[in-house]
Amino acid sequence: MNFITIAFTSMEQLWEFKQLTNTLNCRINSVDCTITSEFNEAQVKLAETMFQARAVENERLKAFAS
Repeated sequence: MNFITIAFTSMEQLWEFKQLTNTLNCRINSVDCTITSEFNEAQVKLAETMFQARAVENERLKAFAS
């Protein structure tokens, strides 16, 4: 898994995704409606298909996790 930031169109959608995926260790930016965590491929696909969200891999965050 990699650190991924997923951008949503609303905080309501972000929160629903967080609850569905049981994401506990994450960073949420309420201004940008983004959530960053170690998501797997299935979780990213869920965000993209069910919530029309967009995902961006965070190379900088990966370096900090190493």
